[in-house]
Amino acid sequence: MDEVVPTVETNAAGELIEFKMNRIGYTPINLSDEVLHYTFIKEKGYDVIYEPHTEMNLVVLDWTDSSIYYKYIVCKAEDTAKQNCQEGVVSLDKGISNVNVNLPCSPYDEYITEVYGYDVATSQLRSTSYGTGLCMYVRREVRQLSTSDLSACMDAMYTMYSLDEETGTELYGDTYKPSSYLLGFHHFNSAWQESDHIHEGNGFLPQHIKMTNIVEATLQAIDPSIALPYWDFTIDQAEGKTAVSSAIMTSEIFGSMKQPKDLEWGFSYGNGDQIVDAAIQDGRWAYLAAEFNDRYPDLLAGYGYMRAPWNMNPSPYISRFTMDLKVGTSLPSCNDHYSMLEYDDLMDFLYKIQYGPHATTHSLTGGIYGCDMMKPLLEAGYISSEENLKKACSNWLFYVKEFYRYNYIMPNKNCAVKSNVQDSSCGFTCTSDATQLDNLLFNMKNKLASYVPTDMSDAGWQAWVDFVCTGDGGKIFSGDHLESASPADPSFWVIHPTLERLYQAKMMAGGFSDAQWATDAQNDFVCDKAECYMEDYGGFGYWAECCYGHCENDKMLDFVTGNRTNHYGDTNSAIMTLTDPSSSEYGMPYIYDDFDWSHCSSSGYDFDSKLRELAQ
Repeated sequence: MDEVVPTVETNAAGELIEFKMNRIGYTPINLSDEVLHYTFIKEKGYDVIYEPHTEMNLVVLDWTDSSIYYKYIVCKAEDTAKQNCQEGVVSLDKGISNVNVNLPCSPYDEYITEVYGYDVATSQLRSTSYGTGLCMYVRREVRQLSTSDLSACMDAMYTMYSLDEETGTELYGDTYKPSSYLLGFHHFNSAWQESDHIHEGNGFLPQHIKMTNIVEATLQAIDPSIALPYWDFTIDQAEGKTAVSSAIMTSEIFGSMKQPKDLEWGFSYGNGDQIVDAAIQDGRWAYLAAEFNDRYPDLLAGYGYMRAPWNMNPSPYISRFTMDLKVGTSLPSCNDHYSMLEYDDLMDFLYKIQYGPHATTHSLTGGIYGCDMMKPLLEAGYISSEENLKKACSNWLFYVKEFYRYNYIMPNKNCAVKSNVQDSSCGFTCTSDATQLDNLLFNMKNKLASYVPTDMSDAGWQAWVDFVCTGDGGKIFSGDHLESASPADPSFWVIHPTLERLYQAKMMAGGFSDAQWATDAQNDFVCDKAECYMEDYGGFGYWAECCYGHCENDKMLDFVTGNRTNHYGDTNSAIMTLTDPSSSEYGMPYIYDDFDWSHCSSSGYDFDSKLRELAQ
C-alpha cells in the first residue's frame, strides 16, 4: 500500500473539524491510544476505520452547534477524479435529513474523507477538513452487536450449517465452506491415536486462528458485512454466571441449554435424564443433528458419528450436557486472563492459554452424561467419597482419551443406536498384551490416586480396569463441545477470537522477551505427546509425527483430502506474524474493537494499568 498523507484545513477561526467515521449503532474505533493500538495503522496515520458493506456516518467530535451541518464525501485514495465516491450528510437540525454511506470496500482499501461544514440558514461554506482512512472488518464482543447485526451473523452461520459445499459454492463462491468442512478440520487434526495436532501443545492458538478465519471468510461470502464476534466469557464469570446462564445461550443466539433434573449429579441415567434431552432447545439451532463420519474411515468408531473415538455419545443431536457437579468448575476468570500477561516466553504463553483461560468453556458447555455409572464403585469402597466420584467423573473422558492414545484401549465400532437411545451401548476393547495391561493399571493408579482409598486393594484396582474394559466406562460420555469434533456446536466459533484478542493486547504491551519457538521435542517442550504410539512404526517412539502441528513451521494435517501425510494451509509462524498488532506486517482482514476488561476491575484486575506498565 502507498502511504496517503492527509491534508487538513481549518475554518476561519482556526478550529480543526475533528471527526470519525462510525458504523451505525456503535461507538467510533479509538485509533489514538499510545499503547493499545495497531502499529500499521499508527504508522500510516489513518484517521478513521471504514467497515465493509455497512451503514456508516460521520461523527463530528464535540459538536453542539446546530447552526452548522456537514456534508462529506468518501472516495478511494486512488480515485482522484472522484468518479465512484459516496456522499453523506449529518445535521443536528431536524429539517435536514442525515444521509449515511455504505462502502463496498475490501480490507486494506484506503479512502479519503472530505468534510464540509455549512451554515444551516445560509448554506454558506464555513469550514473544511480532510482525513484518511482504512477499510477493515471489526470484531466485537457478541453482546455488543446490534440486534440486526447479531441476527445477520447468526443467520449466516446457520446457512453455513445448512448448505452443503456444492450448493453453497454455487450461491456464494469458492470462499464458502460448510460446517462439515470445518468440523473435519478440527476432528481430523485432533482425533488420531498418536497425538493431538492442534491441542496439548504450542500450536493451539495459531491452529485455531486458522480455523476461525476460514469460518469468518465463509460468513462474509454469505453476507459481506459480517465480522465474526467473540465471546468474552470472563464477563459471565465476573457476573457469577456459567455457560448455561450466559446471554449467548439463548434462543436468539446459540440456543438454550437444558438443565438436568439434579444439578449436583448432572445428566444421569438414574435421575431419568434422557440423552436426547441435551439437544439444543430452541431458536434456529434447535435439535441440530449430529453429522455422520463419512469422510475419514480410519477415524470411524462408536456409533458412526463425527465424534471423538473415545466419546461414545449415541445422541443423534448435538449435545450439551450442562455440567456443574459442584466440583468447582467455572468459566475462565479475569485472573486466568490477567495472569497470561505475566508470561515473558512465547512458548509458555502459547501452551498455557489453552487451559485456564479457555478449557472450562468447553467443559461447561459440552458437559458429561452418566456419572451415576460410577456409583457401584463408590458403594464397593473403590472411590473414597461422593465428592471424589464427581471429580473423577468430570475428568473421565480425558482419562479415557489418554488410555486410547497409549494404545491400552480401542473404541468399538459399528455400534447401533437403539430406537430408545437410552438402551444404546458401545464401549471399548482393552489390549490383550500383558505388558500394556500392566501399563494401563499403572496409568490408572496415577490418574485416580486422589479419588480412591489410600489402601486400595488389588481387587479394587481390577474393578477399575474392568470398568473400562468390560463394564460401564463407555456409558459415561461428553457433549460435542468437549472433544475432537467440538465445532459441531456452532457456539464453538466465538470462543477462540477471545484468546487471540488477549494475545494481541499482550503484543501491543511489548510482547515477549523470548519469542523463539521450541524445536527439539525430546529436550524442549513442544507438545504433551513427544513420545507417542505409531502403529505404522511398530510402537512408541519420538517420531516426527508425535508433535506435528505444534512447531513454528507446521501446518495442518490435510483434512481436505484425508491424507494425514500431507499438510495444508499457513504455518504457525506465519499466522502469529499476521496477527501481531505490533508488527508492520500485520495481515489479518480484521481488527478488534477495543482492549477493555473494565469488568475485571472490581475484582482487583486492572488490565489497562497492567498493559501500560508492561509497555514501559
